[in-house]
Amino acid sequence: NIVQVMFFVGKGLEDPSVVDELFDVEKMPRKPNYKMADDFPLVLHRCEFNDLRLVNSPSNLWELQMNMERRWERLALKASQLRNQIESLGVENHVGTDELWDFAKESLGKWRRVAGAEAKA
Repeated sequence: NIVQVMFFVGKGLEDPSVVDELFDVEKMPRKPNYKMADDFPLVLHRCEFNDLRLVNSPSNLWELQMNMERRWERLALKASQLRNQIESLGVENHVGTDELWDFAKESLGKWRRVAGAEAKA
């Protein structure tokens, strides 16, 4: 995906000109068929612009902080709900030791059959 291309450019594994080529509509007349990258693990830690100083007003900073705190609160609540649901799985659904061992043996047998078939191929 395009994030990988940008990552490779940032690491010096691709020439930065590859980005210009990808966005050159004469060379690439169609929209690239990239998978959308999952935005969840992406974190922008720091961003710098040459000769540009961004100035924020106190009211803009206040609104930004309030917005981020509301988002954090909503996500923290959702994370707590999910943690509770995960924990309740173990409490509400009892699986006996014999059932667990049967499941483990069956899963291991399937894995061995697949691994054996791949080794023969």
